[in-house]
Amino acid sequence: MVSAQLYLDRSANSPLIIDLETQGEVRINSALDLVLDHASRWQTFSYTGDYVLSRCIGNERKKEVFPILEDLNLEGYRYNIERSDLACFEHAPRLRAVRTDFFKRSCSELPWTQLTSLDVGVYEAEDIYLLQQCPSLTVLKLRNYQWSTLGPISSASLESFTFVCPKERREEHLLENVFCCFTFPSLAKLVIYSEDSSTTNLIWPLDAFSAFISRSSCALTTLSLSSVVISDVNLIAALRLVPSLTNLFLDGLEDPEGRSPLTSHFISSMQGSSPTHLVPKLCSLSIKFKGTSFDDVAFINMVSSRWTPDRTHAAAIGIDCLRSLVLHFLDREVDEDVYRPLWHLDEMGMRVVITSKK
Repeated sequence: MVSAQLYLDRSANSPLIIDLETQGEVRINSALDLVLDHASRWQTFSYTGDYVLSRCIGNERKKEVFPILEDLNLEGYRYNIERSDLACFEHAPRLRAVRTDFFKRSCSELPWTQLTSLDVGVYEAEDIYLLQQCPSLTVLKLRNYQWSTLGPISSASLESFTFVCPKERREEHLLENVFCCFTFPSLAKLVIYSEDSSTTNLIWPLDAFSAFISRSSCALTTLSLSSVVISDVNLIAALRLVPSLTNLFLDGLEDPEGRSPLTSHFISSMQGSSPTHLVPKLCSLSIKFKGTSFDDVAFINMVSSRWTPDRTHAAAIGIDCLRSLVLHFLDREVDEDVYRPLWHLDEMGMRVVITSKK
């Protein structure tokens, strides 16, 4: 406490980044009370714990103003953050980013209209309509959402959407409900993954994804899929829907039979010499391959066919140059001799990283 007080005194009027964790009950003269005396200097405030913040930021502190607060992170240990905790930060004119495990439609205390980034857990389906009070959002991350047939809910400014499937969810139509719920005309980045790397609860819904892309009319540039159940045919079909894609990340995918969808058929469809180019603007490809059966030769040929550093040649054949490749084998080793051609591409300018299990 003495060193913390000394730091706060010596830092004068400099903006503060506060990262505070507590366990159990916290006394009013604790570290929490100490940093509250400098609330006007908070630029970032992160709190993890079960103490009710409104016990301190209330009563005589009721009209507390956070004039330079930009980032707010509130999460509980055993219990969710309470509504009264969010209400403590009602007067934060520069608040732009919020992460919290409390997100209720009836919660009107935060300045939702000015937020540009939101990372929340949603426990009641109707609470998602609170997003309609966030017209400035460009980044959204949803966790623990209890999906039902809602929407479509539109966010015209949203550029990045991440959906995290929690460990306990085992709902077959989870992703289908996600895609049916939203319309994001400005979406450029889509990230989907599971907290526990389970594939049984993230089944890819091609028709719902197609409808989402059509309804949104967005130009997706980054797609990241982790622990998703999808066939090679559906993966190819999904990528055909997003010709604007420049960055593709595939991690631990499985088909319905438990095999990898990164088959010889999928790899051949990615060939730069293919008459109908798949993701013609692709510049960065990152793969974590689950399984042992992988067509190394076809993959090397595909990557080589996308190395088109000469812009005139690239324009003539209709694909952009692949500039970065990251390949990690989760269940097998790398044959250095087989992959020698890709090391040559690395020497020529492509970023090539190929690794395997330890």
